[in-house]
Parts: sequence; structure tokens; C-alpha cells
Amino acid sequence: MDSDQLEFKNLKAYIVIAVAMEVEGRLTAVKVEKAFNSRELAQKYMDSMPTTYPDRIKLPEQSLNCLCERNVYEIEVEG
Repeated sequence: MDSDQLEFKNLKAYIVIAVAMEVEGRLTAVKVEKAFNSRELAQKYMDSMPTTYPDRIKLPEQSLNCLCERNVYEIEVEG
């Protein structure tokens, strides 16, 4: 079977996402940190990092204080 005839199955991926919420304002930012092919590897990464943490988001004219939270999300990748 050549590469044009290969069938792809939908795959599951586990991504670690950090959501940042501005401390005094309305801004919310979402950042994908890493992706894994197993929930166990994603959870191991999560266990090595703080779940919630303060951060500063740099914008062209200012920096914003944010509170960030990480979590693992399961997604389906179509091929």
C-alpha cells in the first residue's frame, strides 16, 4: 500500500493548557504548553509543575499581572 492509500485513524492527544486571567481586568489568555500521546505522560508533566501560578503577560505597551492555571485536556486529532 503506497502512502496515498494509507488510512488514518483519529488519534487522541493530551495537551497541557495554561489559562491566564488578568488580576485586575478582563483579559484572559490561553497558551498550549505541551502535547503528549498518553494521559499518563501529560499527568506526569502536570505533577512536576505548579497547577496555579502568578505570571506577567507582556503586551506592546504594558505588562499585566495574571493568575494562571494549568490543566490537561483530551483532544481528538483527525488524520
